[in-house]
Amino acid sequence: MSIESSSDSGTASRSRTVCALCRQRKTKCDRQLPRCGFCVKAKVECQYLPQAKKRGLRAGYVAELESRLESLEQQIETIQNQPGVVLATPRANSESHAQHHTSRSTPSHLGNVPTHATTPHDDISEKDSAVADLMSLPVSYFYTLAELWFTEDHRWAPILARDHIQDSLAALPNPVDRIPDVALRAVITLKIAYSSQAICLGYKGRHRLSMHLRSQVLVEAMAKPSLSSIQALFIISLLDCGSDDIPSTFNILSMCRRTAEHIGIFRQLLVRIESQSPAQVQPPNREFAMDNIPIAMTWAILATDAVTTLGVSWKDTSAALADHLSSVAYLSAPDFRESFSTHIHLCAIGLQPVHDFFYAYAKGEHQTLEAQALATTEDMYQNLMSYVYGMPTPHYTVLANGVVDYDINYIFSRILSNAAIIMIYQRYVLDEVGSQLARKRCIDSYHHIVDVIRNISDADAEITSPDCVNFIAVAARFKLVLGRELDQSRDPPFDILMHGINMCGRRWPLARRIDIVFRAAIVEVDTGVSSGLPEEFWDFKQSGIDISESMKRWVAEYKPSLYVGSLNGPYV
Repeated sequence: MSIESSSDSGTASRSRTVCALCRQRKTKCDRQLPRCGFCVKAKVECQYLPQAKKRGLRAGYVAELESRLESLEQQIETIQNQPGVVLATPRANSESHAQHHTSRSTPSHLGNVPTHATTPHDDISEKDSAVADLMSLPVSYFYTLAELWFTEDHRWAPILARDHIQDSLAALPNPVDRIPDVALRAVITLKIAYSSQAICLGYKGRHRLSMHLRSQVLVEAMAKPSLSSIQALFIISLLDCGSDDIPSTFNILSMCRRTAEHIGIFRQLLVRIESQSPAQVQPPNREFAMDNIPIAMTWAILATDAVTTLGVSWKDTSAALADHLSSVAYLSAPDFRESFSTHIHLCAIGLQPVHDFFYAYAKGEHQTLEAQALATTEDMYQNLMSYVYGMPTPHYTVLANGVVDYDINYIFSRILSNAAIIMIYQRYVLDEVGSQLARKRCIDSYHHIVDVIRNISDADAEITSPDCVNFIAVAARFKLVLGRELDQSRDPPFDILMHGINMCGRRWPLARRIDIVFRAAIVEVDTGVSSGLPEEFWDFKQSGIDISESMKRWVAEYKPSLYVGSLNGPYV
């Protein structure tokens, strides 16, 4: 066991560095010697990291920069000598023009995909500042950020081959003034925005660089349709979802589907599953996915699109593949032995009847025949609960190498299944027909979600998928609305859900906005004093997707400064 003791006699019993396990888990290490408190509890070997020695600049680095600077000065002088060219004088204070980087506009060819609306001078200044930030990062930093993708996100989105990313990292220039591979660029765009590893750039610097790389990804992905483009767009959709930009998330996922149709991988999957019996239709397991990235990518698009749009009242007219999956939803059984396959099966297949239900409800097909509608919800309930009962109970496992591991896919699947049950039943909770059954179903699912959140660590709640936040919010909102309608006080389990949302808010602005709205709703439920929240928040017949934009407007118009603890600053 390697121990780095402190030379200070007052702290001789504490290490100068954190242990490897606490660093991996992103939890606070008490640095006690010879073993920290967490490792003692977990009964695993405690290995303290050696203290890193500070390294200076590599040989020849300054000379290389001087050479590049001289070359740039010559290019600028050549441009200035051209007739009719006038260059603006750069501002002395680079911080002053960062303030102009706040508004967004939407070009017509991107739909609602947000880009920055600035003057030409500000745009050049922001781009130059972003490139300067990029070049300030050592190459090793990009290896760290890419590894974070495989540590944190790859478990529930295994859409990238590690070998491809490693080759792309090896091809990076030094210093890094560009990232040639579009998939790697998308990974860095996501991780630079939210990872604590990138805190050295500050809040503004991280946001500026992330938005600069994001715009490059979108332009290249639309200009060059390919599998790498789809992978990059998918990753950007995660960024936008976590940034609380639902319209952009919908648009980018739509671009993923269209590009997948354009290059033929949707058709490839459709032909494949149409030749199978309904019971044989299965998403790939993780091992198969890594050997068949196009198939895994197609299933990932279907699953994420189904989860992100759960609750909307419209239906994609081009979703022939989704329609086929809907027809086998009650006949195809998932392989519960493999968590990734089970989760994708739930998202892409198991949720299809729920989508059909919301679409039919929006057309008025269920309002006049409530008894028949409740029978339909019971079928969906039994199907969704088959996933809950079929999956093993999520728990932490100490691996042979001492690493504490858990399976995010089982956890997300349990939250998603129970949230979907609440979504289909909550509209009947206050009705005369079926209210008792609907209330029981919703309350049971509410407690199931509480149990899941109770049994995961704060660090793991932070790095979960941004979509997961919305479904924790489904349970919390249900309890708030029910409490207001029935004049009931909040129960202690509700605070567990709020804590989970707050932990997600350490990374995702989406969770911080939800946290702000729910805190205002809590005051109204507890005191009876109006919070000013839009009335649709209290309407069980409105889904979280239906009310998301009005809630964002309410937060934007709320006058006091709203700060929610986070590595990324206040909700803006």
